[in-house]
Amino acid sequence: MNEDASGTELEYRVCPDCGEPAGTQSFCAGCGRNLTQVDRLPTRGEWQREQDITEVPQEAATPEAREDGDAEVDLSRDDLRGVDLTGKDLRGMDLSGKDLRAADLSGADLRGADISNARLGGKYRGRGILNMAADAVRDHGAKLSETNLSDANLSEANLNGAYLYRATLVNSNLAYASLCGANLFGADLSSANLTYADLRTCDLTNAVLIGANLSDVNLDRVNLSGTDLTGATMPDGTIHD
Repeated sequence: MNEDASGTELEYRVCPDCGEPAGTQSFCAGCGRNLTQVDRLPTRGEWQREQDITEVPQEAATPEAREDGDAEVDLSRDDLRGVDLTGKDLRGMDLSGKDLRAADLSGADLRGADISNARLGGKYRGRGILNMAADAVRDHGAKLSETNLSDANLSEANLNGAYLYRATLVNSNLAYASLCGANLFGADLSSANLTYADLRTCDLTNAVLIGANLSDVNLDRVNLSGTDLTGATMPDGTIHD
């Protein structure tokens, strides 16, 4: 049983991503997760028990990698935490609903892949974008640097804190996705659908969003330095010059 110092079971509700107290606010104060989209918030005790299960060494989560570095990973299973998919050809793969926390997808080709509702997000604290990205990779966040996600379906995906440095997301569907604190430095999001996405504290430095749809997107504290928004539909419905 998970108890506090007084021996009382930790029954207060928390964010399912970072474990911070949920309180009464719509968004988690710790990681920015939209809590209104969660059917049932776990108690602190339940969250801690899940961490005991999920925070296993990467080598323990991927026995195939221990036995044979070139062995194929069974992508049919739902639990893909910590798997090494570096440089893999995953075009058109159905990864919807999979748990990909701590997975390394660097350089993978995910064109046309369905990653809707997949768990790719990470837990982090509000200590700045670079620290959050580093925490996400080290803990639970997906490492997607330079990954080709063109035409991928990422609608409603939890990508909080994900490391998407120079990733290609041309024409991808990110509607209603949560990208709080994600590192999208230099990423190409041309013609991407980002309607209702949550991009708070996201780093879009030098990113390309030509023709992207940003209708009703939350851009609070987003770094847009050097971002190309030519022809993009902005949150207020106007078209950027």
